[in-house]
Amino acid sequence: MKKALTIAALFIMSIVVLNSCSKYEDGPGISLRSKKARIANIWKIDKIIDLDTNEEINQDEFFGFTDSTSGMTYTVDFKIKMEKDGKMQIIASAMGFELPVASGTWEFVGDTGIKTSLVYINTTETVINEGTILRLANNELWIKDKDNYQMNLSSDK
Repeated sequence: MKKALTIAALFIMSIVVLNSCSKYEDGPGISLRSKKARIANIWKIDKIIDLDTNEEINQDEFFGFTDSTSGMTYTVDFKIKMEKDGKMQIIASAMGFELPVASGTWEFVGDTGIKTSLVYINTTETVINEGTILRLANNELWIKDKDNYQMNLSSDK
């Protein structure tokens, strides 16, 4: 009986220790895959949240793809392709067509940071963004940027 209680206590303590060791605010607590292997994926944007107002933002408006003057209604969906070697690409999809709109690189900054350097089509200027990874699981990626927006992405594979 004493041995069973000792084993149970060790089991509970190991769960508490492993859960408190999570690098990311929203988990996961433990993963068998490296963070580089988990982030290498094709991600689709599920939602963008303004953390100051706690309101969900339409991604067309967030990326400036609204056209109120033409009367046309269309939506643009974005996919973010991230590769293990640090390359990335942003792909826009609208009306059945896909078009790469930016390409560049990504890198981890410290334990929970991420930095992207992107060049958008028809420009030569490099846009650098930094954010904090809140969650990095095999099929989920949540990032908070410096302007206090949270982008929740899911795997599109």
